[in-house]
Amino acid sequence: MHVTVHYNGWGDYPNPNHYTGEHIHAAFEGAFVRDYVRAGAVARLVRAGGHRALDHLLTQTEILSAVGSYLSFTTSHVTQLYEIQQLGGFRQGSSEAVEFVTARVADGARELRDLVVLAWDDSSYEAVGYPEILVQDIQTGKVVPTPSAFGGD
Repeated sequence: MHVTVHYNGWGDYPNPNHYTGEHIHAAFEGAFVRDYVRAGAVARLVRAGGHRALDHLLTQTEILSAVGSYLSFTTSHVTQLYEIQQLGGFRQGSSEAVEFVTARVADGARELRDLVVLAWDDSSYEAVGYPEILVQDIQTGKVVPTPSAFGGD
């Protein structure tokens, strides 16, 4: 919802399905998640893996492309959210609403996990200290940094 014009009510846009114009954002992301989404159900949807082995330092373009793909994916669920809301699913805690929100929380958890793993993998192509030492050389034991590389004695 955060990257659409419909992030907090359908707004002043063509609305042939008569979706709500009320602010629904906080209730959907706050109270509903607190009351109906269970960590175990989310965990079952967040399987191991998802990241790719890196063979180079990621460019900003590659990172933005990955995040953009995720955000595009998330926008594909906005209409379904409004349909569930229109049927009272969030007010009643319907099974469809619970499954929908649990899946969206899992989507976000996977994306966050994947970005953290990418950042970790990507960091091995960086250098630290002075003179610079490649992180991957420290990780593999090729170089053992001394305190002087980081301004120490």
